Amino acid sequence: FFNPPRYLHLLELIPTAHTDPEVVKCISEFGDKVLGKGIVVAHDVPGFAANRVGIGCMSRSMQVMMEMGLSPDVVDVLTGPLVGRPKSATCRTADLSGLDICTTVAKNIQDATGEQVAMPEVLNKMVEKGLLGEKTKAGFYKKDKSSGKTKILTINFDTFEYEDNGKVRLEEINDIRKLPTPVERIKALLESDGQAGEFT
Repeated sequence: FFNPPRYLHLLELIPTAHTDPEVVKCISEFGDKVLGKGIVVAHDVPGFAANRVGIGCMSRSMQVMMEMGLSPDVVDVLTGPLVGRPKSATCRTADLSGLDICTTVAKNIQDATGEQVAMPEVLNKMVEKGLLGEKTKAGFYKKDKSSGKTKILTINFDTFEYEDNGKVRLEEINDIRKLPTPVERIKALLESDGQAGEFT
C-alpha cells in the first residue's frame, strides 16, 4: 500500500516464484473490488515498480531544485497537478513519507542497482536535524498556528528556518494551467522560457 493508503490509489503485489497464481488473483480482486485500489503486479526487484520510478523522479526534481536555487513550494507547483501528478507533488510527498524513509530508499535502490538516485545532501542535513516531515511536524514544510490561523511555512535551505512565502505565483504558467490535459501542459512547459520551462 502507498502511504497514506486512504488517499493513494496504488496497491503493488509482488509474487515470488513460489506464490500460487490463485493467491495473486484473489488479492488483486479484493484490492480492486473491495478496497478500490489500482493494482500493479510487480517483479521482485529493488524498489519494485512505483518506488523505483517515484524515487528516481523525486531525486531528480530535488537535485534540479537545489541546482536552480528554487524553494520547495515552487517545485511542488511545477510537479503537482500541473503535470498530472497529485497535489502533494514532490516535497510534500517526501514530508508525508518521511525524509528519513526517502533518503534510505534512495540509497538502497542506488546501492542495489547502480542507478544515480541519491537525494541532495540537504536532505541528509535535514534528517540529521530531525526535520523528517509530517511525523516530526517539520520537514520541507511546517504548520504555524501562532497567529490563530494555520499558515504553511517553507524551509529556507540557507538558514534551516521556516518562512511564510505566501502563495506561489508563477506568471509564466498562467496560460499553461488552462490547457486541458497533462500532456499538453508538459509540452508547453518544455517549450516555455523562464524558471518553469528550465526546471521542466
